[in-house]
Amino acid sequence: MSTFETLIAVSIVLGIVIAYFGWRKERQAAKNDSSKAAWVDNDDFDETVGEEFPNQTASRVALTDLDDENFDPVKLSQGTKPIVVKFFTTWCPGCKTQGPLMEQAAARFGAQVDFYQVDCDLSEKLPRKAKIDKIPTTLFINPVTGTQLVHVGAMTADQVGEMLKELAVESAKGASAVDSAHPYLLG
Repeated sequence: MSTFETLIAVSIVLGIVIAYFGWRKERQAAKNDSSKAAWVDNDDFDETVGEEFPNQTASRVALTDLDDENFDPVKLSQGTKPIVVKFFTTWCPGCKTQGPLMEQAAARFGAQVDFYQVDCDLSEKLPRKAKIDKIPTTLFINPVTGTQLVHVGAMTADQVGEMLKELAVESAKGASAVDSAHPYLLG
């Protein structure tokens, strides 16, 4: 190995070491910052969702799987109950935590709301149709009014309840409301 090649290799290793310690310092500062929002973005997700999770005593209900084959927007849009659709993957740390929390929400709100989930690794068309670019992403849809709200990141069962209240308020306004970044899934 020539002197030039050695110098390049040492520079690369030094750059990696400096980047690692900068990243580590930034993560530690974020961890010590108590003013961080309760709603966690995937980029900052540390696999915890606060004191509510894991709640071993809370009842849970499995979500109905949707994929490219069984997705029927006409059938879903004919229902009168709001719909919650969780987009996830099995390898995503935030999704792994979100799964049990969404099952807790389905147990709590399942009488008034239909809960579904879409594995983005098994479904190609649905995530593309909804323009899902971060996971977990959850859509809250009122098929009667065409209202759709979107939340990106993990959420507790209580936060699902808050989003359902917000969906009811937006739906009561009478006009359809759709996030411009995510087209209406049932359209």
